[in-house]
Amino acid sequence: MIEVIENREALQYLLEQEVVFINYREHSFEDTKQGVTLVVYANCSDVFAWGCADGENISSEDELMSLYNHVKNNEIWGSTIWVIKKRKRQPQDAVIRNMKAAGVWSEELEVNDASS
Repeated sequence: MIEVIENREALQYLLEQEVVFINYREHSFEDTKQGVTLVVYANCSDVFAWGCADGENISSEDELMSLYNHVKNNEIWGSTIWVIKKRKRQPQDAVIRNMKAAGVWSEELEVNDASS
């Protein structure tokens, strides 16, 4: 049986698992501050650098569902795999070692990243 998940259920699950968090940022239009807006971020703290509070904004329903599916497929490493793919950026070496030890590192994650 195929499980049908609606976006709100996926968001609720990701919030409960602390995979995502909600924050705000300034909203502007044509260089004029319009106020603030809420944004959903995937928590990727300590993935790319130790001691770094970091989040990747989720910019569409498709991204939300992609993140949800990655997490449901691998509860421990799913969100890390998702953010590596989205940023097209290598995580720090310790994360790579741990992912390889867990057997979840793949060629798909071998990103040529000029910023690392």
